[in-house]
This record gives sequence, structure tokens and C-alpha cells, in this order.
Amino acid sequence: TLEQALSLYTQDSRDAFEAALLRISDGGLPEQLELCFYRNSGQRVWVQVLIELDRREGLPPRFVALFRDVTREREANERIELLAHYDRLTGLPNRFLLREQAENAIREAHERGQVLAMLLIDLDGFKSINDSFGHATGDNLLKLASSRLHQHLRNSDLFGRFSDDEFIVLLRDLGEPEDAGHVARKLISALGEPLRKDHVTLKLGASIGIALQGDGLSDFDSLLRAADAAMYAAKESGR
Repeated sequence: TLEQALSLYTQDSRDAFEAALLRISDGGLPEQLELCFYRNSGQRVWVQVLIELDRREGLPPRFVALFRDVTREREANERIELLAHYDRLTGLPNRFLLREQAENAIREAHERGQVLAMLLIDLDGFKSINDSFGHATGDNLLKLASSRLHQHLRNSDLFGRFSDDEFIVLLRDLGEPEDAGHVARKLISALGEPLRKDHVTLKLGASIGIALQGDGLSDFDSLLRAADAAMYAAKESGR
């Protein structure tokens, strides 16, 4: 029966299906949904469902539902979405998704009167390591560095790879502006620990520029320019 079939679906899918039935019963138009269930193997399956109410004269009204497996299409779209918005090497948001997320966070911080800071992190010496040991070692180094940085951030912070050897962190809802400096020092210390991969031990440094949201720094680009200038000043000072 339909009820038995629906029992296999996730709770969200069942709720969406039942809500659609109610809307159609109240005179609504046919609806198309995408529902999800899991096989015993753990494989996720997506099913497209077209639901309509058969109201032919002389017959009691009845729902008609047509099901179509769209798992391959859905997974292909998810892969496209992943490639478009996430860095393939580190799995972090890429510069396009990061900008979108950051603009929303900046707007929200302004509306709520919260303290927000942008940290631009440049990996010192990465290019020479990449040239000396090869791209495979460089790629491993980037993955290790991004993982180490991530461990010292809160779930509410935004973190993404902005360019080859640059990362951006948006610290949201800071208690005090000075907290941004405390976080930056923790990140520099974390990256300063030796990185080991495939019997090779490398040491990496970082220069971090900090920009606080405020007068004249109210959008992504202005914060980025200020953080970039601060980062180069830190690099010149040898910190």
C-alpha cells in the first residue's frame, strides 16, 4: 500500500508528502515533490513524485501518485553544486561561495550590532615548498594547514580558501574587537607546529591581516582590502 511505501521514507519526506495531500484536498493543483529514503545498504535514493486528485464524476475522489527514481540526476546536480562552490582540494568553500556567505554575515552583523572581523591568512614560504618538493607535497600541505586552522575556529565562524595559499576567516559575533587578535595568534601558533606527511617534516608560517567591520569597512570588498593591507604589513614586519 501507499502507506507502507511511505513508511520507508525519511520523516521530512513523509511530512512533505502529507502536507501536499492536504493542499490538494483543499482544491490545490497537482504537485511535484522530491522525496528521499535509504536502502538497507545505507544508499540514499531520491524519488520524484507527481500527486494529483482524480475527481472524475461517478467515482469517489482518489489520489494518484506517479513515482520516478531521480537519484542519478540528483547526485549529478549535487556534484555540480559541489564543484561550483567548494574547493576540490580542501573541501572548504571557494572564493565564490565564501563571498556570498560573508556578505550575508556582514549584513547580519550590522543589523544586530555585532562585532565582526575578517582574517586574511597567507601561508609564508608555501611557494618555495611547492617548487622544491612538488605539487603533491604542496597539496598535502594545504590540506593539513586547512585542517589545522579549522580545528581552532568556532562552528559559527566562516572559513574558506580564497586563492592558492590564502584563506579567509570571518569571525562572527566577537565579544570584543581584541578577540580577533587572540584568534589570529592561535592560528599562527597552530600553523607554526611542524607538519608531517609521507616521512617529510615541513614547517610553515603564516601572515595574518585583520580588518574589523566599522566605519568605511561595511562590505566584503572594503574589509578584504583592509585585511590585505594589514597582512602585507605583517609580512613585511616578519610576523
